[in-house]
Amino acid sequence: MLQFIIQNAATIIISLVLAILVVLAIVYRVRKYRRGELCDCGCSGCPHSADCHK
Repeated sequence: MLQFIIQNAATIIISLVLAILVVLAIVYRVRKYRRGELCDCGCSGCPHSADCHK
C-alpha cells in the first residue's frame, strides 16, 4: 500500500488540491446564496430573480 502511495504521490496531491478547490467553490456559492447574493448578472428575464432579490 505504501509503495502505491509513493508511486502515485503526484496524482494523489493534484487530486486532493482539485477536490479542495471544488469544495471551496461550493461553500462560497452556498454562503453567497444564503446572503441573497446569488445573482452575478443582470436580472431581466432571469427565472430566479424573485429568489435573489427579496
